[in-house]
Amino acid sequence: MVRSGVVRFRVVSALVALVLSIAWSVGAWAEGGLRTILMGDSFAVGMAPMFGADKTVAMIGGSARYRWESVPHVDRGTRVVVVLGTNDSVENGPEVAANYGYRVREIARKLAERARDVVWVGPPCVLPGHPTIDDEHLRDLSVVQREAVVGLGKPNLRWMSLRALTERDGHCAEDDRAEDQIHFTPAGYARIVRAVREAAGMRVR
Repeated sequence: MVRSGVVRFRVVSALVALVLSIAWSVGAWAEGGLRTILMGDSFAVGMAPMFGADKTVAMIGGSARYRWESVPHVDRGTRVVVVLGTNDSVENGPEVAANYGYRVREIARKLAERARDVVWVGPPCVLPGHPTIDDEHLRDLSVVQREAVVGLGKPNLRWMSLRALTERDGHCAEDDRAEDQIHFTPAGYARIVRAVREAAGMRVR
């Protein structure tokens, strides 16, 4: 049952990625001389309409299991923004934190070797009471993610956290959250997009 579920997950992920991995947009432009690829999980899906990337590769349920480092069209003329981590907290318990860190390093390292610039965007906090995501575990896994990315020491690789944007006084803020307690309203996504574009060295709209 577990094996068939994993296989089904991979097949569905590949299909969703195929659907969402679109060619360079009509009228797309290179900001600062770089084309931008936005990739990642459902937060990347939510950000996509207002982010202004030249290409989006994103999927509901996206996690570090998918081979993001192999996404096509990444080269020295591209800036890559990776939004991952929330689903990883469900798939990776505390006992496999080291394995998770290794997987994050592999993705980050290989993308940094291919792209001109890479920004890895860590997950936001999750409001209390969510049925599958424990925010404390998500916080711990975010630390593993940050150490994996920053520890590579690559000058063209940066890490930022959505948690800092979604917490207030150490508590997860309800502002601009959708009813599912995880995702955001359009106003929330607009705020996140502004912060991520700024961290990526892009013009803030």
